[in-house]
Amino acid sequence: MTQERKSVFAILGASVAGAVFGASMVTMIAFAVFLQTMQSEFHTDRAGIALAVTVLRIASALSGLVIGQAVDALGVRRVVLPLTVISALAVAAISLVSDSLFQLYAVFALIGLISPGITPYSKLLSGWFTARRGIALASFGTGIFVCAALVPQIARVLLVQFGWRHAFVALALIIAATLPILVLNLRENPAIVDAPDRATIGVSVEQALRNRDFWTIILALGASLFTYNGLMAHDVALFQSRGAGLEAAATFASEIAIGGGVAQLLVGWALDRFDTPRVIVPFAAAALVGLLLIDLSSSPVVWTLGALLLGVGSGGETSMTTYYVSRYFGLKNLSRIYAVIGTITALTVSFSPVLIGRFYDQTQSYTLGLHAMELALLLAVIGFATLRPYRFAVG
Repeated sequence: MTQERKSVFAILGASVAGAVFGASMVTMIAFAVFLQTMQSEFHTDRAGIALAVTVLRIASALSGLVIGQAVDALGVRRVVLPLTVISALAVAAISLVSDSLFQLYAVFALIGLISPGITPYSKLLSGWFTARRGIALASFGTGIFVCAALVPQIARVLLVQFGWRHAFVALALIIAATLPILVLNLRENPAIVDAPDRATIGVSVEQALRNRDFWTIILALGASLFTYNGLMAHDVALFQSRGAGLEAAATFASEIAIGGGVAQLLVGWALDRFDTPRVIVPFAAAALVGLLLIDLSSSPVVWTLGALLLGVGSGGETSMTTYYVSRYFGLKNLSRIYAVIGTITALTVSFSPVLIGRFYDQTQSYTLGLHAMELALLLAVIGFATLRPYRFAVG
Protein backbone atom coordinates (compact mmCIF):
# COMPACT_ATOMS: atom_id res chain seq x y z
CA MET A 1 0.00 0.00 0.00
CA THR A 2 1.43 3.38 -1.01
CA GLN A 3 1.96 6.20 1.47
CA GLU A 4 -0.74 8.26 -0.23
CA ARG A 5 -3.22 5.41 0.04
CA LYS A 6 -2.37 4.92 3.71
CA SER A 7 -3.02 8.60 4.25
CA VAL A 8 -6.42 8.39 2.59
CA PHE A 9 -7.46 5.47 4.76
CA ALA A 10 -6.18 7.32 7.84
CA ILE A 11 -8.51 10.17 6.91
CA LEU A 12 -11.35 7.68 6.58
CA GLY A 13 -10.47 6.19 9.97
CA ALA A 14 -10.36 9.62 11.61
CA SER A 15 -13.75 10.48 10.11
CA VAL A 16 -15.17 7.24 11.49
CA ALA A 17 -13.74 8.04 14.94
CA GLY A 18 -15.30 11.48 14.83
CA ALA A 19 -18.67 10.00 13.84
CA VAL A 20 -18.49 7.13 16.34
CA PHE A 21 -18.12 9.46 19.32
CA GLY A 22 -19.75 12.68 18.14
CA ALA A 23 -21.36 14.55 21.03
CA SER A 24 -24.94 14.56 19.70
CA MET A 25 -24.86 10.91 18.73
CA VAL A 26 -23.36 9.71 22.02
CA THR A 27 -25.78 11.82 24.07
CA MET A 28 -28.91 10.60 22.28
CA ILE A 29 -27.94 6.92 22.37
CA ALA A 30 -26.86 6.98 26.03
CA PHE A 31 -30.05 8.86 26.90
CA ALA A 32 -32.11 5.82 25.85
CA VAL A 33 -30.36 3.79 28.56
CA PHE A 34 -30.76 6.51 31.18
CA LEU A 35 -34.36 7.41 30.22
CA GLN A 36 -36.28 5.73 33.03
CA THR A 37 -33.78 6.73 35.73
CA MET A 38 -33.76 10.34 34.56
CA GLN A 39 -37.57 10.37 34.25
CA SER A 40 -37.84 9.40 37.90
CA GLU A 41 -35.28 11.96 39.08
CA PHE A 42 -36.85 14.82 37.12
CA HIS A 43 -40.38 13.86 38.28
CA THR A 44 -41.92 13.94 34.80
CA ASP A 45 -43.67 11.63 32.37
CA ARG A 46 -42.18 9.74 29.42
CA ALA A 47 -42.99 12.51 26.92
CA GLY A 48 -41.53 15.20 29.19
CA ILE A 49 -38.14 13.54 29.53
CA ALA A 50 -38.06 12.55 25.84
CA LEU A 51 -38.52 16.22 24.92
CA ALA A 52 -34.82 16.67 25.76
CA VAL A 53 -33.90 14.63 22.67
CA THR A 54 -36.35 16.61 20.56
CA VAL A 55 -34.77 19.87 21.72
CA LEU A 56 -31.33 18.51 20.85
CA ARG A 57 -32.50 17.45 17.38
CA ILE A 58 -34.11 20.83 16.65
CA ALA A 59 -31.00 22.69 17.78
CA SER A 60 -28.84 20.39 15.66
CA ALA A 61 -31.07 20.98 12.64
CA LEU A 62 -30.87 24.74 13.02
CA SER A 63 -27.09 24.75 13.44
CA GLY A 64 -26.61 22.30 10.56
CA LEU A 65 -27.10 25.03 7.96
CA VAL A 66 -24.48 27.24 9.61
CA ILE A 67 -22.02 24.36 10.04
CA GLY A 68 -22.51 23.33 6.40
CA GLN A 69 -21.74 26.86 5.20
CA ALA A 70 -18.76 27.09 7.55
CA VAL A 71 -17.29 23.84 6.22
CA ASP A 72 -17.65 25.01 2.61
CA ALA A 73 -16.05 28.38 3.46
CA LEU A 74 -13.40 27.49 6.06
CA GLY A 75 -12.64 23.81 5.55
CA VAL A 76 -13.23 20.81 7.78
CA ARG A 77 -10.40 21.23 10.32
CA ARG A 78 -11.27 24.79 11.30
CA VAL A 79 -14.83 23.75 12.04
CA VAL A 80 -14.54 20.24 13.49
CA LEU A 81 -11.62 20.62 15.91
CA PRO A 82 -12.90 23.48 18.07
CA LEU A 83 -16.46 22.17 18.05
CA THR A 84 -15.27 18.75 19.25
CA VAL A 85 -13.66 20.31 22.33
CA ILE A 86 -16.60 22.58 23.16
CA SER A 87 -19.23 19.88 22.62
CA ALA A 88 -17.36 17.46 24.90
CA LEU A 89 -17.49 20.08 27.65
CA ALA A 90 -21.21 20.51 27.03
CA VAL A 91 -21.82 16.76 27.47
CA ALA A 92 -19.93 16.86 30.78
CA ALA A 93 -22.13 19.80 31.84
CA ILE A 94 -25.20 17.53 31.82
CA SER A 95 -23.94 16.20 35.14
CA LEU A 96 -24.32 19.66 36.71
CA VAL A 97 -28.01 20.27 36.01
CA SER A 98 -30.41 20.32 38.94
CA ASP A 99 -33.75 18.53 38.85
CA SER A 100 -35.06 21.30 36.58
CA LEU A 101 -36.27 20.13 33.19
CA PHE A 102 -35.59 23.61 31.79
CA GLN A 103 -31.89 23.28 32.64
CA LEU A 104 -31.79 19.82 31.04
CA TYR A 105 -33.42 21.10 27.86
CA ALA A 106 -31.00 24.05 27.75
CA VAL A 107 -27.90 21.85 27.96
CA PHE A 108 -29.26 19.41 25.37
CA ALA A 109 -29.99 22.37 23.09
CA LEU A 110 -26.41 23.59 23.51
CA ILE A 111 -25.06 20.15 22.56
CA GLY A 112 -27.22 20.15 19.45
CA LEU A 113 -26.04 23.61 18.44
CA ILE A 114 -22.30 23.02 18.77
CA SER A 115 -21.82 19.33 17.92
CA PRO A 116 -20.10 19.01 14.49
CA GLY A 117 -22.45 16.27 13.31
CA ILE A 118 -21.65 14.20 10.23
CA THR A 119 -21.83 16.90 7.53
CA PRO A 120 -18.13 17.90 7.70
CA TYR A 121 -16.96 14.30 7.41
CA SER A 122 -19.35 13.58 4.55
CA LYS A 123 -18.00 16.54 2.57
CA LEU A 124 -14.40 15.55 3.33
CA LEU A 125 -14.81 11.94 2.17
CA SER A 126 -16.78 12.91 -0.93
CA GLY A 127 -13.77 14.96 -1.97
CA TRP A 128 -11.28 12.14 -1.39
CA PHE A 129 -13.19 9.24 -2.96
CA THR A 130 -14.62 9.03 -6.47
CA ALA A 131 -14.85 5.51 -7.96
CA ARG A 132 -15.38 3.98 -4.49
CA ARG A 133 -17.33 6.82 -2.94
CA GLY A 134 -20.21 4.53 -2.01
CA ILE A 135 -18.14 2.07 0.00
CA ALA A 136 -16.10 4.90 1.56
CA LEU A 137 -19.20 6.71 2.79
CA ALA A 138 -20.64 3.39 3.93
CA SER A 139 -17.50 2.64 5.94
CA PHE A 140 -17.83 6.05 7.52
CA GLY A 141 -21.48 5.42 8.30
CA THR A 142 -20.52 2.10 9.87
CA GLY A 143 -18.82 4.13 12.57
CA ILE A 144 -22.14 5.62 13.57
CA PHE A 145 -23.58 2.14 14.04
CA VAL A 146 -20.48 1.04 15.94
CA CYS A 147 -21.31 3.89 18.30
CA ALA A 148 -24.92 2.79 18.46
CA ALA A 149 -23.77 -0.75 19.34
CA LEU A 150 -21.11 0.22 21.89
CA VAL A 151 -22.67 3.16 23.70
CA PRO A 152 -25.70 1.31 25.16
CA GLN A 153 -23.35 -1.25 26.73
CA ILE A 154 -20.91 1.38 27.96
CA ALA A 155 -23.77 3.54 29.26
CA ARG A 156 -25.38 0.58 31.03
CA VAL A 157 -22.17 -0.24 32.92
CA LEU A 158 -21.58 3.42 33.80
CA LEU A 159 -25.18 3.80 34.98
CA VAL A 160 -24.98 0.79 37.28
CA GLN A 161 -21.56 1.69 38.66
CA PHE A 162 -21.69 5.48 38.91
CA GLY A 163 -25.17 6.81 38.13
CA TRP A 164 -26.23 8.77 35.06
CA ARG A 165 -24.58 12.07 36.02
CA HIS A 166 -21.06 10.69 36.31
CA ALA A 167 -21.76 8.53 33.27
CA PHE A 168 -22.13 11.66 31.14
CA VAL A 169 -18.78 12.94 32.43
CA ALA A 170 -17.13 9.67 31.42
CA LEU A 171 -18.73 9.84 27.97
CA ALA A 172 -17.46 13.42 27.57
CA LEU A 173 -13.92 12.20 28.25
CA ILE A 174 -14.33 9.56 25.53
CA ILE A 175 -15.49 12.26 23.07
CA ALA A 176 -12.49 14.43 23.95
CA ALA A 177 -10.14 11.47 23.45
CA THR A 178 -10.89 11.51 19.71
CA LEU A 179 -9.32 14.97 19.35
CA PRO A 180 -5.69 13.80 18.78
CA ILE A 181 -6.87 11.43 16.04
CA LEU A 182 -8.73 14.26 14.33
CA VAL A 183 -5.82 16.70 14.68
CA LEU A 184 -3.36 14.28 13.07
CA ASN A 185 -5.50 13.03 10.20
CA LEU A 186 -8.23 15.43 9.07
CA ARG A 187 -7.21 17.32 5.91
CA GLU A 188 -8.73 18.33 2.59
CA ASN A 189 -7.92 16.65 -0.72
CA PRO A 190 -5.16 18.76 -2.37
CA ALA A 191 -6.64 17.94 -5.80
CA ILE A 192 -9.69 19.98 -4.82
CA VAL A 193 -7.87 22.66 -2.85
CA ASP A 194 -5.29 23.25 -5.61
CA ALA A 195 -7.65 22.66 -8.54
CA PRO A 196 -11.06 23.72 -7.25
CA ASP A 197 -12.84 23.33 -10.59
CA ARG A 198 -13.64 19.71 -9.70
CA ALA A 199 -15.50 20.85 -6.60
CA THR A 200 -17.40 23.57 -8.50
CA ILE A 201 -19.42 21.08 -10.55
CA GLY A 202 -22.97 20.97 -9.28
CA VAL A 203 -26.21 22.88 -8.80
CA SER A 204 -27.07 25.69 -6.41
CA VAL A 205 -29.25 25.25 -3.35
CA GLU A 206 -32.02 27.17 -5.15
CA GLN A 207 -31.84 24.79 -8.12
CA ALA A 208 -31.92 21.77 -5.80
CA LEU A 209 -35.04 23.12 -4.10
CA ARG A 210 -36.83 23.11 -7.46
CA ASN A 211 -35.90 19.50 -8.17
CA ARG A 212 -38.50 16.75 -7.61
CA ASP A 213 -35.89 14.23 -6.44
CA PHE A 214 -34.76 16.65 -3.71
CA TRP A 215 -38.21 16.47 -2.13
CA THR A 216 -38.55 12.73 -2.75
CA ILE A 217 -35.30 12.19 -0.84
CA ILE A 218 -36.64 14.34 2.00
CA LEU A 219 -39.92 12.38 2.08
CA ALA A 220 -38.24 8.98 2.15
CA LEU A 221 -35.46 10.03 4.52
CA GLY A 222 -37.85 11.88 6.82
CA ALA A 223 -40.15 8.87 7.05
CA SER A 224 -37.18 6.65 7.93
CA LEU A 225 -35.83 9.12 10.47
CA PHE A 226 -39.22 9.39 12.16
CA THR A 227 -38.77 5.76 13.14
CA TYR A 228 -35.05 5.77 13.91
CA ASN A 229 -35.20 9.03 15.83
CA GLY A 230 -38.07 7.73 17.93
CA LEU A 231 -36.38 4.40 18.55
CA MET A 232 -33.10 6.04 19.51
CA ALA A 233 -34.82 7.57 22.53
CA HIS A 234 -37.11 4.68 23.41
CA ASP A 235 -35.59 1.38 22.22
CA VAL A 236 -34.25 0.25 25.60
CA ALA A 237 -37.46 1.25 27.39
CA LEU A 238 -39.53 -0.41 24.66
CA PHE A 239 -37.89 -3.79 25.19
CA GLN A 240 -38.08 -3.36 28.96
CA SER A 241 -41.83 -2.72 28.64
CA ARG A 242 -42.08 -6.08 26.86
CA GLY A 243 -40.48 -7.86 29.81
CA ALA A 244 -36.73 -7.65 29.08
CA GLY A 245 -34.29 -6.63 31.82
CA LEU A 246 -31.92 -3.66 31.42
CA GLU A 247 -29.01 -5.77 30.18
CA ALA A 248 -31.15 -7.68 27.66
CA ALA A 249 -32.89 -4.49 26.48
CA ALA A 250 -29.55 -2.76 25.91
CA THR A 251 -28.39 -5.83 23.99
CA PHE A 252 -31.42 -5.69 21.69
CA ALA A 253 -30.67 -2.00 21.07
CA SER A 254 -27.09 -2.93 20.23
CA GLU A 255 -28.32 -5.62 17.82
CA ILE A 256 -30.18 -2.95 15.84
CA ALA A 257 -26.88 -1.12 15.52
CA ILE A 258 -24.98 -4.29 14.56
CA GLY A 259 -27.42 -4.91 11.72
CA GLY A 260 -26.96 -1.31 10.64
CA GLY A 261 -23.19 -1.57 10.61
CA VAL A 262 -23.24 -4.66 8.41
CA ALA A 263 -25.77 -3.09 6.07
CA GLN A 264 -23.66 0.04 5.70
CA LEU A 265 -20.98 -1.92 3.85
CA LEU A 266 -23.55 -3.82 1.78
CA VAL A 267 -25.24 -0.58 0.73
CA GLY A 268 -21.89 1.02 -0.06
CA TRP A 269 -20.97 -1.91 -2.31
CA ALA A 270 -24.39 -1.79 -3.98
CA LEU A 271 -24.17 1.98 -4.61
CA ASP A 272 -20.82 1.49 -6.36
CA ARG A 273 -21.93 -1.65 -8.22
CA PHE A 274 -25.40 -0.62 -9.44
CA ASP A 275 -25.94 2.78 -11.01
CA THR A 276 -29.47 3.25 -9.68
CA PRO A 277 -30.76 4.97 -6.53
CA ARG A 278 -33.32 2.21 -5.97
CA VAL A 279 -30.76 -0.18 -4.51
CA ILE A 280 -31.86 1.12 -1.11
CA VAL A 281 -35.45 -0.21 -1.49
CA PRO A 282 -34.78 -3.79 -0.27
CA PHE A 283 -33.01 -2.40 2.80
CA ALA A 284 -35.91 -0.08 3.62
CA ALA A 285 -38.31 -3.02 3.23
CA ALA A 286 -36.16 -5.09 5.61
CA ALA A 287 -36.54 -2.38 8.28
CA LEU A 288 -40.33 -2.57 7.97
CA VAL A 289 -40.30 -6.36 8.31
CA GLY A 290 -37.99 -6.13 11.32
CA LEU A 291 -40.22 -3.65 13.15
CA LEU A 292 -43.28 -5.80 12.45
CA LEU A 293 -41.52 -8.80 13.97
CA ILE A 294 -40.73 -6.82 17.13
CA ASP A 295 -44.32 -5.57 17.29
CA LEU A 296 -46.14 -8.84 16.68
CA SER A 297 -43.94 -11.32 18.56
CA SER A 298 -43.26 -11.91 22.24
CA SER A 299 -40.25 -14.15 21.61
CA PRO A 300 -36.77 -12.78 22.42
CA VAL A 301 -35.39 -14.90 19.56
CA VAL A 302 -37.75 -13.21 17.09
CA TRP A 303 -36.89 -9.83 18.63
CA THR A 304 -33.25 -10.50 17.84
CA LEU A 305 -34.09 -11.23 14.21
CA GLY A 306 -36.35 -8.18 14.09
CA ALA A 307 -33.67 -5.94 15.63
CA LEU A 308 -31.08 -7.11 13.10
CA LEU A 309 -33.47 -6.57 10.17
CA LEU A 310 -34.43 -3.14 11.51
CA GLY A 311 -30.74 -2.30 11.70
CA VAL A 312 -30.16 -3.59 8.18
CA GLY A 313 -32.83 -1.19 6.97
CA SER A 314 -31.38 1.78 8.78
CA GLY A 315 -27.84 0.92 7.79
CA GLY A 316 -27.79 2.58 4.40
CA GLU A 317 -29.16 5.89 5.54
CA THR A 318 -25.99 7.86 6.30
CA SER A 319 -23.97 6.78 3.29
CA MET A 320 -27.04 6.84 1.05
CA THR A 321 -27.98 10.45 1.82
CA THR A 322 -24.52 11.87 1.16
CA TYR A 323 -24.12 9.72 -1.93
CA TYR A 324 -27.51 10.80 -3.29
CA VAL A 325 -26.66 14.48 -2.79
CA SER A 326 -23.36 14.08 -4.66
CA ARG A 327 -25.00 12.15 -7.54
CA TYR A 328 -28.13 14.28 -7.91
CA PHE A 329 -26.66 17.73 -7.19
CA GLY A 330 -22.85 17.50 -7.53
CA LEU A 331 -20.04 18.52 -5.14
CA LYS A 332 -20.18 22.30 -5.50
CA ASN A 333 -22.68 22.92 -2.71
CA LEU A 334 -22.75 19.45 -1.18
CA SER A 335 -22.45 20.62 2.45
CA ARG A 336 -25.12 23.28 2.04
CA ILE A 337 -27.60 21.01 0.23
CA TYR A 338 -26.93 18.17 2.67
CA ALA A 339 -27.47 20.59 5.56
CA VAL A 340 -30.76 21.83 4.06
CA ILE A 341 -32.00 18.24 3.70
CA GLY A 342 -30.85 17.45 7.22
CA THR A 343 -32.49 20.57 8.65
CA ILE A 344 -35.85 19.99 6.96
CA THR A 345 -36.00 16.32 7.91
CA ALA A 346 -34.77 16.91 11.45
CA LEU A 347 -37.31 19.66 12.10
CA THR A 348 -40.04 17.48 10.63
CA VAL A 349 -39.31 14.35 12.66
CA SER A 350 -37.73 15.83 15.79
CA PHE A 351 -40.96 15.41 17.72
CA SER A 352 -41.16 11.66 17.18
CA PRO A 353 -39.59 10.85 20.59
CA VAL A 354 -42.16 13.09 22.28
CA LEU A 355 -45.04 11.69 20.20
CA ILE A 356 -44.08 8.10 20.97
CA GLY A 357 -43.62 9.05 24.62
CA ARG A 358 -47.08 10.65 24.64
CA PHE A 359 -48.62 7.50 23.16
CA TYR A 360 -46.95 5.52 25.96
CA ASP A 361 -48.15 7.91 28.68
CA GLN A 362 -51.75 7.63 27.44
CA THR A 363 -51.84 3.85 27.00
CA GLN A 364 -48.91 2.57 29.10
CA SER A 365 -47.86 0.70 25.97
CA TYR A 366 -45.65 1.29 22.93
CA THR A 367 -48.18 -0.35 20.56
CA LEU A 368 -49.51 2.89 19.05
CA GLY A 369 -45.98 4.19 18.66
CA LEU A 370 -44.94 1.02 16.86
CA HIS A 371 -47.88 1.33 14.46
CA ALA A 372 -46.94 4.95 13.68
CA MET A 373 -43.34 3.93 12.97
CA GLU A 374 -44.48 1.05 10.75
CA LEU A 375 -46.56 3.43 8.63
CA ALA A 376 -43.57 5.77 8.35
CA LEU A 377 -41.32 2.96 7.11
CA LEU A 378 -43.91 2.00 4.49
CA LEU A 379 -43.84 5.59 3.19
CA ALA A 380 -40.03 5.40 3.07
CA VAL A 381 -40.15 2.27 0.89
CA ILE A 382 -42.55 3.99 -1.52
CA GLY A 383 -40.42 7.14 -1.62
CA PHE A 384 -37.15 5.37 -2.38
CA ALA A 385 -38.88 3.30 -5.09
CA THR A 386 -39.95 6.44 -6.98
CA LEU A 387 -36.53 8.12 -7.28
CA ARG A 388 -35.41 8.93 -10.84
CA PRO A 389 -31.94 8.16 -12.34
CA TYR A 390 -28.87 10.09 -11.13
CA ARG A 391 -27.94 13.38 -12.79
CA PHE A 392 -24.16 13.51 -12.09
CA ALA A 393 -21.40 10.95 -12.69
CA VAL A 394 -19.29 9.83 -9.74
CA GLY A 395 -16.08 11.50 -10.86
